Amino acid sequence: MIYGSRDHRDTKRRLIMRTS
Repeated sequence: MIYGSRDHRDTKRRLIMRTS
């Protein structure tokens, strides 16, 4: 979870943009 701390935030933001 630490090796993808920044990727996790980018994935959540990308999901919101896709559903918007």
